[in-house]
Amino acid sequence: MKTAHNKTCVIYSRTACTVVDGKDGSILGQRELCMQTAKNFGYEVIGTYEDYGTSGHSTKRTGLTKLLNQYKQQQVDYLLVTHIDRFARNIADYFKLKEQLAQTNTKIVPCLQPELANNPLFESIFMSVAQWESEEHSRRTKLGIIKRKERMAKYGK
Repeated sequence: MKTAHNKTCVIYSRTACTVVDGKDGSILGQRELCMQTAKNFGYEVIGTYEDYGTSGHSTKRTGLTKLLNQYKQQQVDYLLVTHIDRFARNIADYFKLKEQLAQTNTKIVPCLQPELANNPLFESIFMSVAQWESEEHSRRTKLGIIKRKERMAKYGK
């Protein structure tokens, strides 16, 4: 049972890479960093959620959906993420999710970006860059696939 001095948190980690043999250093590293932050601030971790092999461009993620359902069942004071782009890579989705969490007084804590915590100007700038970066990466990946197909067609491979 939560007391006035016992702040609660959940941890959310995401990677666009798929899991290899059930081990993923990115997810493990994110979780460990968030666990250490929770310990440093005296937060009680009441849940951890992960999404593997999923883009932050969409909110249709299994771990994220489970996390959001927990807020409907239980008050959570903080959501810990290593960086805010682990939570979302689309500026509109980020602020929509943040507003949804704010309705239950839950604050997002980006463990490696404390200057972004509850600073709308910095959040907007960072999320704009994160969204652009993600879109640019997607564009380059698609271009690479097209070029590879062209080479294969040209050389019969």
